[in-house]
Amino acid sequence: MKGILHAALMLSLAVSASAQSPSAAGSSSSTSTAPSAKPALASILTDAESAISATNADLAGLHTEKWASGWKTGWTKKGSQKQQATQTAESVKTQAGALPEMVAEVRTAHGNLGSAFKLFNNIAIVCEQLDSLAEATQNYGRKEDYTRLSADYANLVKVRASLSAYIEQRASVVDPRGNMNALSTAATKKDEPVKKTVAKKKAAKKVAAVN
Repeated sequence: MKGILHAALMLSLAVSASAQSPSAAGSSSSTSTAPSAKPALASILTDAESAISATNADLAGLHTEKWASGWKTGWTKKGSQKQQATQTAESVKTQAGALPEMVAEVRTAHGNLGSAFKLFNNIAIVCEQLDSLAEATQNYGRKEDYTRLSADYANLVKVRASLSAYIEQRASVVDPRGNMNALSTAATKKDEPVKKTVAKKKAAKKVAAVN
């Protein structure tokens, strides 16, 4: 999860740099990699739509409340596991249900880096939750449900990998040297005065309280 958050920070900085630099935007449209990126993205989005549609259909047919059949109410451990699985199922249904609109946004934005990363990030979240849900289904649910969810997970992981490669390619246009660390350092330095100001305010409050 930390890796995803770090990637989010790095790529959001790259998106910001792209928006603030007209020359970078102009150079990206004139590079030889731009024309070849469009067909690749179209294929990725087609695969995404197929995988997302199948996932949403399988999630809609999943009924975790039926996992309680035959369980005794005194089995607290199994009851809590079922409750957790139900919560995960509801969460992943909500997250996956929002993905088709995000795919449409990427199409409308013609592969804009920001919209592509938004889709990537949310697919990554769905993959993480779907993995946990599939494991719970294997232990407590129906075998056919587990088989479907496992296939959905595998397909979404492939889409996630393809989007990651696309985003990396587009990000390299924003910063050809791949100098993401420099952007991160610059952002950290920018935030330092704010941290110092907050620290000074806290110190002033302590002095005032003593007096």
